Amino acid sequence: MSGFQRSVMMAMGGGIDITTSSDAENVNLRTLLDAAGFDNDVPTIITYRLNSSINVTSASSTGTATPAWQTGTIGSIHTVLIYISGAIKGYGGAGGSRGDASSSAGSNNGGDGGDGGAAMSFACNATLVVNSGASVLAGGGGGGGGGGSSDSTGGADTSAYGGLGGNGAGTDAATSGGAGATETDGASTSTSGAGGDGGAHGTAGSDGADASAGSQAGSGGSAGATGYAVAKNSNTVSTTNNGTISGTQG
Repeated sequence: MSGFQRSVMMAMGGGIDITTSSDAENVNLRTLLDAAGFDNDVPTIITYRLNSSINVTSASSTGTATPAWQTGTIGSIHTVLIYISGAIKGYGGAGGSRGDASSSAGSNNGGDGGDGGAAMSFACNATLVVNSGASVLAGGGGGGGGGGSSDSTGGADTSAYGGLGGNGAGTDAATSGGAGATETDGASTSTSGAGGDGGAHGTAGSDGADASAGSQAGSGGSAGATGYAVAKNSNTVSTTNNGTISGTQG
């Protein structure tokens, strides 16, 4: 549990303070509370702090399936106060696959970009304060893959794969989609579509471009949506934003 400092008072009406003081992945507040001796049946004032210049992100092993930071299950008898002075970044959506260059137009369609992941997720009521200079950033959506193409005009065969979709912003910045291509042989021309760019934090990706030449021209894939910056999950989360929150809240 390196990187976490705890100050604990377990008396009735007392509090537990949890501080994240070094970069971490997949922070689960309930897990940290349990390690500090938390009793979910005793009313407690829970205070969590993320220090300045510290990054909390989602692990690559869990990707968009797991928020970078979450409360976990905490009973309604507690008061939960969250103070963010660092950065929490949801996982970026994956770029869509490139369209094939086969003799079947349906196989030449680019893949859809993946949706971005959540930065924060709440399973209880809480008060959230994002301090000046801090940020809570949803994962950007992945770009759609470009459509591929093939053609057999005039007895010549040409083909061109679509461009890969770019990845949405997460731990790292968003990436650009791959370029399309053109192949010409005599009267036969195949021109594929470029992949869409990945979205910045809190932003959807871009659609992949359709193939523009060839008898078997595929369509570009759709862009992925941005993730949640603050997923409240029907809980009451009172938010004071003095920093930056990018992405959906609700």
